[in-house]
Amino acid sequence: MQDVPKIVRARLQRAGPLAAESHPDSDLLTAFAEQALTGRELFSDGSADEDWLRKLFDAAGEEPSFTIRRTLANTVILRGAAARDLSDTSIIKAAQETSRTFPHTHRAEPDARHLAALWGILSVVASRSCAT
Repeated sequence: MQDVPKIVRARLQRAGPLAAESHPDSDLLTAFAEQALTGRELFSDGSADEDWLRKLFDAAGEEPSFTIRRTLANTVILRGAAARDLSDTSIIKAAQETSRTFPHTHRAEPDARHLAALWGILSVVASRSCAT
């Protein structure tokens, strides 16, 4: 249980004493990752995420069928916005709105929600600009 990230450990503890005392089943977790990520790219902005995923797949005796890339999330989002020809003004407004709604806390889950919201807002802006 020592190698399990804090966020996973906290969720297991909320699930009850039996779940918190044991390591999550690597086969189940890798199957979930495979179902959700097969043929996709997973972007991680920290080596700890990549290391943890590698340990998980090693424990299950599997190789991931997706690519893991170490890239800052903001870089991925800005590249996506640029590929959709969004203006700097649109990007800045989306970032400001996201920060108001989902402030950065430097904790995994809230920051993931922040980045997902930013991507969602930029996607809506991009679809509106394509429709005009």
